[in-house]
Amino acid sequence: MKRIPQLDGIRGLAIFLVLIWHYYVFLPTPEMGPVNTFFKKIFILSWSGVDLFFVLSGFLIGGILLDNRSAKNYYYTFYFRRICRIMPLYFVLIIPFILVYLSNAWQNMPVLGWIFNSPLPLWSYATFTQNFFVINDGSFGANGLGVTWSLAIEEQFYLILPFLIRFVSKARLPYVFISLIIAAPLFRTILLFIYPTGAFAGFVLLPGRMDALFFGVLGAWILRQDNIRSLLTRNLRFIFAAMFLSGLIIPFITYLYSKPGAPAAMVLMTIGFTCMSAFFLCLILVSILGNNRTISRVLSIKPLRGLGIVSYFVYLFHLVFLGLGHAFILNQKPQNTDLTKSMVTLFSLVLLLSFAVLSWFIFERPFIKYSHRVDYEK
Repeated sequence: MKRIPQLDGIRGLAIFLVLIWHYYVFLPTPEMGPVNTFFKKIFILSWSGVDLFFVLSGFLIGGILLDNRSAKNYYYTFYFRRICRIMPLYFVLIIPFILVYLSNAWQNMPVLGWIFNSPLPLWSYATFTQNFFVINDGSFGANGLGVTWSLAIEEQFYLILPFLIRFVSKARLPYVFISLIIAAPLFRTILLFIYPTGAFAGFVLLPGRMDALFFGVLGAWILRQDNIRSLLTRNLRFIFAAMFLSGLIIPFITYLYSKPGAPAAMVLMTIGFTCMSAFFLCLILVSILGNNRTISRVLSIKPLRGLGIVSYFVYLFHLVFLGLGHAFILNQKPQNTDLTKSMVTLFSLVLLLSFAVLSWFIFERPFIKYSHRVDYEK
C-alpha cells in the first residue's frame, strides 16, 4: 500500500494528544477557576494517544506483513527494516541516559532527579523488557525513559505477528485476530482482581494491549479484501455508526475520572480500552476510505502531517526536553503554575520540535532509506 497522507495526520494527532497529557494535564497548574478545570477534564484521556499509536502500528505493520507473507526473505527484510527504524534513535536516548546515570554527575544538580531518579533495571531498557518491571510498584521508573514501556510492547508484538501471519492460513487469520482482541479485556479483567497492581499491569503488558494492536491488524486485513473494502466504501455510514457507538465510552470514562473514587479503572480494564481501540480503527478506516470527507481533509493538514512524520523523536525525547528546560532555566521540576513556568514549558516544546525536524532529515530518514535497500523478494 502506498503512503497515505492521512495516516501521517493520525500519527500527528496521536503525538499531539501525548504532548497535551505530559505538557499540560500531567503538570501542576494553578487553580484558575472553571476554565482551567474544564480543560483539565476535557483532556483527561489525552494519554490515549499511545493507544492510537498502537492501533496505527498494528494497521501499518500488519499490512506490510500481509502483503509480503510469501516473500523468500520475509523475516530478514522485516526485522532489518524495523531495526533500522527503531534502534538507532532509541539508543541515542538510552545510552547517554545510562552513562550519565552511572556517572552520578546528575546528582550535582538535584533538580535533574526528575529525569534520572528511580530508573528500572538499566539492562531492561536495552532488552525491551522494562514493561515487566514497571508492574512491581506501579511506576514507570525514571521520567527520562518513562515512555519506553510502549516501545517494549511494540517490540514484543514484532516477535509474534510475523510468525502468526506467516503460518496461519489466510482463511483463519481474521478469526485469530478477533480472538486475540477478545482475549485482551479478559486478561486485563483477571489481572484487576488477582494482581496487586492489576490495573497498571493490564495497561503495560502486551496481552492486555492486544486489542489495540490487533484491531489495527484486522483493519489492514479488511482493506485487503476487495469485497469488504468495496462494501465499506459504498456504505461509510456503517463505519460512522461503529465509530459513534465505540466512541460513546470516551465521554463516559471522562465523566468517571472527574468523580473521586469512581470505578474508572474498572471500566477501562473491561471494555474501555477495547472500545477506544475500535473507535481509533474506525477513524483510520474513514480517513482512508472517505477521501473527500472532512475527517480526511483535517488529517491531511500539513502541520499535523509534519508532526506525525517527526513523531518518533518527539515521543522518545519530549519528557527529557521538558525536564532539562525547567532544570536549566528555572532550576525546578516541570510545572505550569504561573506564566513564567508555562513559557519555559512552551520553550521546551519549541526546542523539542526543532530538534525533531533536524533528527528526521539528518539522522532518521537516512536510516530509513538505507533499510529500503533490502526489499521483499516475491
